[in-house]
Amino acid sequence: MNLSENEKVAKQFVLHIVLKGLQISEPCDENFTDDIFKLPSFYDDEKFKRGQRYFADNRAGAKLLDRTDHSSRPDTAKKRYISTTLSLLSWYENKLEPGSKSWESLKRVRKMHLAASNAVKARENHVIPQCAMSMTAFGFMGYALTKPHQLGIRNDNEEDQEAFCHFWAVISSMLGVKDEFNMCLFPLDIVKIICHIFIRYAFIPFLQMETPTFQKLGSAFIEGMIYYVPFSTYESRLFLARRLAGIPGYQYNVDLSKEYHLRQIFTKEELQMLKDQFQNTPGFEYRQNMVFDEKMHLIEIKRFDQCQKNEKYFEAYEDYNINTFGVYKKENAMDDNEKNENVNYLLDFYGLDNPSELLITEIDEDNYDSYLNDNKFKQLSRKDKFLVKYSIHHVNMIANKFTKPFYEFGLATFLYAMKKQSGQ
Repeated sequence: MNLSENEKVAKQFVLHIVLKGLQISEPCDENFTDDIFKLPSFYDDEKFKRGQRYFADNRAGAKLLDRTDHSSRPDTAKKRYISTTLSLLSWYENKLEPGSKSWESLKRVRKMHLAASNAVKARENHVIPQCAMSMTAFGFMGYALTKPHQLGIRNDNEEDQEAFCHFWAVISSMLGVKDEFNMCLFPLDIVKIICHIFIRYAFIPFLQMETPTFQKLGSAFIEGMIYYVPFSTYESRLFLARRLAGIPGYQYNVDLSKEYHLRQIFTKEELQMLKDQFQNTPGFEYRQNMVFDEKMHLIEIKRFDQCQKNEKYFEAYEDYNINTFGVYKKENAMDDNEKNENVNYLLDFYGLDNPSELLITEIDEDNYDSYLNDNKFKQLSRKDKFLVKYSIHHVNMIANKFTKPFYEFGLATFLYAMKKQSGQ
């Protein structure tokens, strides 16, 4: 395996945070007190402020980097979304010094994480690990570095991006991430490779984990945020999230010359080490077969009651027959003997009942490009197609210097309403 030096460093970091950073001996924090809360030794005031300015210059696009909420009720999802957004703004907009708004906000969030981790440890003998805290940073800066063109973010200055990374290196440290697990401490080129590894081995597989629970949480989030993020549906937002991750089949109105596909970077032995790490943990079978594999997997779920409403549904799957190695639940299946035993866990995992089919398509480096198309867009309803087009047009207008001021005004109104809602 002929890897560049940067790829080797990025790979070793990812192996380190998974193999060590997930251990119960590496919690997100322990015994935190106000006395130990201080700026990290690598803090650079000029670079930190430049990172803040980079966000300010691109915040109309950066606001699209909303993380998926984990609340199952719309009202709870709304409260948590507002809380997270306002906390982020305080970090981006205020001087980081003892007693400042951002300082107190970071301290409060860190204490919340510690309390949550201790509660999990007492109840289930688990913790919120360093790995989870490290990867959380990706949700706020990863796509801004790897897919800025899809978010309306200006990316023509490498020093600005480096400052943005430094900002998140500082924030991660203040939230309890140890230096050895802090992905943003690496040079920019290596940080970008780490982000692409996360996309390939975490976000692409798990954005396809559309289980009943996933659907419930996602729908609750959209319903709760309809006042702040209008013109949204669960289906259109999920399409846009998968498009941003680069899942094949979601390349509607995408510049394919800017699509980046991470080549095979882990050896078989390293993939086996990662599989062993998750042995006997919830969801192990999914990680073993769908995540830590040399090939990328596309999950296709057909529910016939839905298919019958869309005559074009079956046409869109014609190109997938070549590499599909499993149709695991057939419409007329009478007993378990008609199912493939190796994927029975997936049928339960996705909550698939008759009549439905589960198709899994393998993609490798040789045929990856042939799957970059907009088939998934064709399967959307007319309403969702309009909402996807509207969102993409919205991003393109953010990047336009003539229309950007209007979007800035709209964002300011959005944030004012949010602050008023929270009582600030």
